[in-house]
Amino acid sequence: MIKNSGKFNGDGIKALEARIRAIGKKKVVVGVPTSTNEWREDGLSNATIAAAHEFGVSGHIPERSFLRSTLHEKKYDVSKLLFRELKSDISQGDFSGRALAIVGEKLSVEVKRKIQSGISPALDSKTVKRKRSSKPLIDTGNMLQSITYEVRDK
Repeated sequence: MIKNSGKFNGDGIKALEARIRAIGKKKVVVGVPTSTNEWREDGLSNATIAAAHEFGVSGHIPERSFLRSTLHEKKYDVSKLLFRELKSDISQGDFSGRALAIVGEKLSVEVKRKIQSGISPALDSKTVKRKRSSKPLIDTGNMLQSITYEVRDK
């Protein structure tokens, strides 16, 4: 809870409210944004590959959610982190979006960690033989490296 130190008059409170509302007009997006969406020689992009694995491709690629599942698993921890960081920012008069950037960084690290730990279902034996690895979602590492976050306007 923010307490009035006596330094706020009516205009000061209105200015604080306006700054807090401005933060509410921002959002954090985690995934493969345009800035890291490289195209491969076969014409596929990192975002296309990520979406194909996140949602699956009927009859070809099973769903291996790494974005939605990570958000679902970490939503409580991330909510606490956001609350703590926003409280700190507001008490210090910092309205730069720092708290949202901290949450974005945390989530992007967690998404990468989930991919690196291995996601089920397991790869088909033909795929394992072709790529010489049994870890889904990691082949060249381009998609993994492209996962990041952005703070955007809603």
